[in-house]
Amino acid sequence: GRSNKGLIYGALVVASLKVNRDENTFMRNQGAIYEGMLHAAHETNLDLILRLVPAEQWDLPFAPPALSGLAYDGVLASPHFTIKGEAFQHVGPTVWFGSRPHALPGGSVVEPDSYCGVESLARRLLALGHRRIAFVCEHTRNPQYQDRLDAYRAFVASHRLDACDPSESVVGEDEAEAFV
Repeated sequence: GRSNKGLIYGALVVASLKVNRDENTFMRNQGAIYEGMLHAAHETNLDLILRLVPAEQWDLPFAPPALSGLAYDGVLASPHFTIKGEAFQHVGPTVWFGSRPHALPGGSVVEPDSYCGVESLARRLLALGHRRIAFVCEHTRNPQYQDRLDAYRAFVASHRLDACDPSESVVGEDEAEAFV
């Protein structure tokens, strides 16, 4: 196996600050990201510890109690844009990930590339023979959704495809299935 040079415990905590209800809700909303982390961690012999951090612990002047008693080298934290996450200044090295996360002083940020992701997906659909590709989302106010929309519009225009623009297809969650 590979060594984890420079790490003491060979373990990272994945802390979700987006969901504070239960693990099933986290897996429904963040499951694919967590599975990707699990695969990457496994390849480097790292252990991952999943912790859901309740809202009342996000901005404490000390480390969140939800992380107490754990032996880990760093934290991967998935925040919500409305929180400051002050408590995470006290947990050691923290990398923020997710939808346009903001970093605290001394923290790092990893953000998915929504533009390239949508472009790759549209390219795959085109290769499968699809000529009319829709963009369906609940709203376009989220900056990450806007990145996706920009990628969609650029791809459709550059390939002279029939567009189904969000102005036609922005729908609520309940209507999305019926629309598609």
